[in-house]
Amino acid sequence: MRKRISILLVTSVFLCVASLCVVDVNRVRAKRIAPVAQQGASERVTITMRSLVPGASGTLLLRARSRQVRLSTHGLTRPESLDPRARVFMVWAVGADGRILKLGQLKTDAQGGALAFTVQPALEPYSVIVTAEQNALALRPSGVPVLSTRAREVSTPQPLSTNDEARQGHERSVNDVRATRTSAHVPTTDFYSIVDAALGSGRTLFLTGAPMLPRARGVAHVAVIGGTAFVRARLANLPAPSALGASEYVLWGRLRDGRAIYMGSLPARSLNGSDIYVRLNNAGFDDFNLFVTAEKTRPAIFPSNRRVLVTRESTRRTRRPHRRRRRRRHVSA
Repeated sequence: MRKRISILLVTSVFLCVASLCVVDVNRVRAKRIAPVAQQGASERVTITMRSLVPGASGTLLLRARSRQVRLSTHGLTRPESLDPRARVFMVWAVGADGRILKLGQLKTDAQGGALAFTVQPALEPYSVIVTAEQNALALRPSGVPVLSTRAREVSTPQPLSTNDEARQGHERSVNDVRATRTSAHVPTTDFYSIVDAALGSGRTLFLTGAPMLPRARGVAHVAVIGGTAFVRARLANLPAPSALGASEYVLWGRLRDGRAIYMGSLPARSLNGSDIYVRLNNAGFDDFNLFVTAEKTRPAIFPSNRRVLVTRESTRRTRRPHRRRRRRRHVSA
């Protein structure tokens, strides 16, 4: 009984702090970096959740146009290891006014957990928490909290319909890139301009086709600045995912310790020869390479073995420029 009271007290204090905190991090981000989207595509904004138990981690992926939020978790132990009566992990939204909405049950397996839910505009900006509960019928969070965003951190990015530079997904054609760079009036809040500016001090990675697609090629410019990862990639010779029996291509980052970081689904149309733009907030790393997989199911929690593009390892190191030997031409007298 005493343990039960202590769990309820910890949860109540946690919810009060989450609802009363006045720091609106995501609103500042929305003013500083304006999402751009068109034709049903979306800018991707990733939020790293705070871990309240050892070894657990979680991320939220927000999309502007689809109005969908994707939650992925890793390293969660079984619910009963946190509370003997707990059997499931539940996900909740906590509004700034204290209202609580149940988002659903976290679907878990040996590799991690995932849940996709629609945005909650009536609560925005709001917090998202994950708790260990006795069953999925719980009406309010009363179990052990395991993951949480910051207070009022979740807010759906709004697309700019008046931005003529917007293209489907994070892509532009070659002509669009040239037109934007030569324009004298580029807004500082334009998503593509921010990524382009950040990549000025980045690295170049060359992607080569895996055995599944040996003719596939790609080149990417990457950088990590202030905890945010930026990527601009151009791919070639990729067939439609359906040709490989897959539903989508997914871009992943590979860290030096072997961990894989989800960086987003690639656009289904106009993939070859277009620039793919990615910005990953709260990256938590300073070096990574890239690879692309063909995934059959959505959402992809972990990368499958169906790799279509991988980074050539030689591009991860700085190489001395190759000096071409001048051809000496004999001049007859």
